[in-house]
Amino acid sequence: MCLYTLNNPVSILFTTIPVTTKIINTNTNEPLDIVLISPLNLKSQFSIIQNAILQAQEKYRDRKLKVKFNDFFEQSLFVVDSKLKNKKQVLTKLCDCLLVQNYVDTNFEESVYKRENAAGTAFGNVAIPHSIEMNAIKTSIAVAISKEGIQWNSNIVHIVLLLAINKADRRSFRALYESLISLFSEDKVIQEIRNCTSFDEFKSIIYTALGEKENEYEA
Repeated sequence: MCLYTLNNPVSILFTTIPVTTKIINTNTNEPLDIVLISPLNLKSQFSIIQNAILQAQEKYRDRKLKVKFNDFFEQSLFVVDSKLKNKKQVLTKLCDCLLVQNYVDTNFEESVYKRENAAGTAFGNVAIPHSIEMNAIKTSIAVAISKEGIQWNSNIVHIVLLLAINKADRRSFRALYESLISLFSEDKVIQEIRNCTSFDEFKSIIYTALGEKENEYEA
């Protein structure tokens, strides 16, 4: 029996003996993921071990998003506006929202455009622009949603997530970012958010999607 612990607080118990008792991870206060393997021919079980590790990492990232949602998203940084038709209008609006809250300084928008000019940030129906530097005063995510669509270079996007990242949060924010990318790769989630009209509805969609993924993990 051995305990595998990742660098982040995600733990998996790989065991050759069936375990019926729930074991709690003291870092997260969550039950350990228990994976039963055979002591014979371990090479043939590498895919099982790898998949268990990848799933545990994904569960950890999703848990972080759920716990930290209110730290990074807020009503004052949420915009639903059919009048926003192009990238410039959206970036100006979202940067203004961040500036009003004193989460960024006056150079932030210029830094966002430097990143945009270096490489596009639109992926399918979603754009995730961010500053070329981690120069935010407070790590935050400003959101713009357009049911009709926003012209983003050669793409039409319906959701824009403007990331403002403080250097001190770069490690902890990475897990949340990867969970968001995973969620926003699902067509169902994209369509629901595209049609939402309020911050509370947006939050509910995210939490529901995370809950559905939790159920999949347990199945």
